[in-house]
Amino acid sequence: TGHTPKGIPNYTAKAQREQSNRKASIKAIILYPMNALVDDQMTRLRKAIDSEKAEEFYAESCSNHRIFFGQYNGATPISSEINIQAKHNELREKIHELQLYWNNIQTITSNGTLSQDEIEDIIYTSQKIGGSELLTRFDMQETPPDIFITNYSMLNIMLMRDREDSIFAKTREWLEEDKENNIFHLIVDELHLNRGSSGTELALLLR
Repeated sequence: TGHTPKGIPNYTAKAQREQSNRKASIKAIILYPMNALVDDQMTRLRKAIDSEKAEEFYAESCSNHRIFFGQYNGATPISSEINIQAKHNELREKIHELQLYWNNIQTITSNGTLSQDEIEDIIYTSQKIGGSELLTRFDMQETPPDIFITNYSMLNIMLMRDREDSIFAKTREWLEEDKENNIFHLIVDELHLNRGSSGTELALLLR
């Protein structure tokens, strides 16, 4: 993996879905107008499908199959335009930041002063390592998550360039495997805001 920046643990990037034998494809897109409006939805998703109770359900009832999800926007690491060395360094930094955050959470939540609801409010506002949430662009390009969360601008960019073609190609393959039972869902958040020219742009984008 090359040189590891000082103070950052060695980290080798690998696909989170490599142990899953389900076909990787998008089953649903959650589309939102801007990043600020998706934080609450991400917290709810983490609590619903990436919590300790969800892990128990996957193990007991789903043969350890899980629902994968991922947020894909300008802040998602990492761009394929930068070189391989820089990519590994950025990934290490991202993982290091997440690990430091979780270390802080353990300190805060173990002092016995917070209620269970308050603890959950802290835990599910951030990503975690090794769960159901895909953290990087290359993960989602290679093995698309079941639930794909993005905004209008990012989706528009994705449809105009080649590097995300695999995401749509794998989803198309999954749909064609069983046209009766494999159903694609599109969830448009804050739909009532899309009127006039912005509504027209969104309609054309979806078509």
